[in-house]
Amino acid sequence: MVCHASMLSMTVITGLDRILNSDVRLPSGKVGLITHGAALSRSGIPAHLALLRAGVDLKYLMSPEHGLYSIAQDMEGVEDTSDPMSGLRVISLYGSTFDSLFPDESVLSELDVILWDIQDIGTRYYTYVWTALMVLERLHSMGRQMWVLDRPNPVGGARLEGNVGHIKSFVGWHPVLVRHGLSAGELLSLAASELGLSDALHVVRMKGWRRDMTFRDTGLPWVPPSPNMPSVEAATVYPGMCLVEATTLSEGRGTTTPFLVAGAPYVEPMALISELGEVPGLSMVPTYFRPMFQKHAGRACGGIRLVVTRPEEFDSWVFGLNFLSAVRRLWPERFSWRPDAYEFVDDIPAMDMLTGEPSIRRHIEMGASFSREDFAEDIASWEKRRASYLLYD
Repeated sequence: MVCHASMLSMTVITGLDRILNSDVRLPSGKVGLITHGAALSRSGIPAHLALLRAGVDLKYLMSPEHGLYSIAQDMEGVEDTSDPMSGLRVISLYGSTFDSLFPDESVLSELDVILWDIQDIGTRYYTYVWTALMVLERLHSMGRQMWVLDRPNPVGGARLEGNVGHIKSFVGWHPVLVRHGLSAGELLSLAASELGLSDALHVVRMKGWRRDMTFRDTGLPWVPPSPNMPSVEAATVYPGMCLVEATTLSEGRGTTTPFLVAGAPYVEPMALISELGEVPGLSMVPTYFRPMFQKHAGRACGGIRLVVTRPEEFDSWVFGLNFLSAVRRLWPERFSWRPDAYEFVDDIPAMDMLTGEPSIRRHIEMGASFSREDFAEDIASWEKRRASYLLYD
């Protein structure tokens, strides 16, 4: 088990640890747990093992995209299995079809309460909160509850970026801002209220988390919540650099620094940096990298490495849009959008799914540049909309 001194002196007490400390008492009965390998107790014990040791009557585990221990790659279907540590049955909520995203009512009917303990990263496209919302919709229809054991937003709760997407998909099951500045519990509270599902949701709040905290301020360990989210730095650039997934450019999957590098075999690093110009809060390092799998596997790619120097100034979303537009302007004959299905959808471009609207893709195709002011209205309206659901200062 993982156990470090920093974990024992942490500032933030998660929803899980509040239950383990008997600060919050679960309802009696049979329990199901939706979780993954990044959900640890303060002593470094995986959530399901910690709850079992505490006497919780766990009957089933359920896993989101990437599986129980977050070892499956993006969009890789995961089958039901059993947990080698506990012997519990693990039901996958991310299989090979869209229907696999929804939990089976026959399983839910055997349970009295569902717990959800997942480390989110605070960006609309990250699918874990949408798994929770899909389960919540089904539980509401059955008259059962989900208890969300809240955890920090690792990129903080103060800075907001992006637009409010309106194309419903697994990378945006409810219209929210890209970098929304909410904990998972807050985001699900907002969505549940707006969808009339609030009676099916109970959030076990954290203690000690503030919106202005960096993840390092929390005293919690960083355990990658998915295979290509190795660091807080990657999570910081993800709101914009995830957009590279919608193209045939490499977003660095297959390297040790996904999302922090991006490019393609035809990209000339210095030409791209010159085209992008100065970016507040960011240093762009010209580089070459070689993905070992996925796009351009085994080929040297020219591109850039992102080094965020002032996170409070850097707008990843705007940068991601300008990155794609710059590559499109410099190499219009080589740049192309992703041609294959994305998150079980093959009739909507991946870029439109990620941005939640088709107009942004069209502006990139016309060579447009973007600024934070372009999205000021969406940010302002989101800030007002989320105000009633803030659980933390």
